Amino acid sequence: MVKELPAKDAFLDSSVLLSRKFGLAKQKTKIRIKLKNRKRISSKYAKTEIKRTFLKDAIWLHSLIVEEGNLLPIYDRISEYPTTQRRKDRCIKILKSVSDKGNLRYADTLARLENLILGIEKEVLRGVQIIESGTKCQLAEEELEFNYPYFDIKHSCTQQTAICSLPAYLAQNMKVLHVLKTGISGIPHLRKLEQALDILLQDPKKAKGNRCKTLGDTIICLDAPKDCDIFSTNEKDFDPISKHLGKSFVSAR
Repeated sequence: MVKELPAKDAFLDSSVLLSRKFGLAKQKTKIRIKLKNRKRISSKYAKTEIKRTFLKDAIWLHSLIVEEGNLLPIYDRISEYPTTQRRKDRCIKILKSVSDKGNLRYADTLARLENLILGIEKEVLRGVQIIESGTKCQLAEEELEFNYPYFDIKHSCTQQTAICSLPAYLAQNMKVLHVLKTGISGIPHLRKLEQALDILLQDPKKAKGNRCKTLGDTIICLDAPKDCDIFSTNEKDFDPISKHLGKSFVSAR
């Protein structure tokens, strides 16, 4: 009888961390099945991504609700705001999760949203071992500030203000990053990443600031230990990136 090998550890990106808690029931079930009997690991860089996307938007939504003092105008405020559709969709999803699709009173919704903001990190990282990221990004450690009645958190940086080891981390991985750039060349939806790699391979210091966001999926894959399967709901990007970095990928969709 052939002995069944234990499942490899699962390295979770921010999309999986969030979907385990806030995804649709069907998606949460699929993720739970795929992660069964696997040790769950993630890096501090995933915490950075959660803070500068989900948490940032939850804080913005909270400020809208406080300003309006009423739930009825919030959907219009979100839809009319000059921002990306992804951010609008995320804010509406958060609002529905705390307002029971609009059926709760203003005070109840605000209280639920405040509890979500205060507990988001603990909730999405439950049962997950967090390892240090090669970037040593300081934004992962930023704490919430509460200046009544508003929340705030530092979630961005610039090339001039960034305190991290990203340039050194990329310099250590130049060989595989060259392989990645060549491997994704010609893939339309990864064109922005290809352009960023072209710049940083000449000067890793230019990876700091906003370009760090473009490198997010690449950084997650670099952080993943070799003996892990990388899990993400973003198969379109992670599949080619992980493959060319020599890492194993599993779709969590």
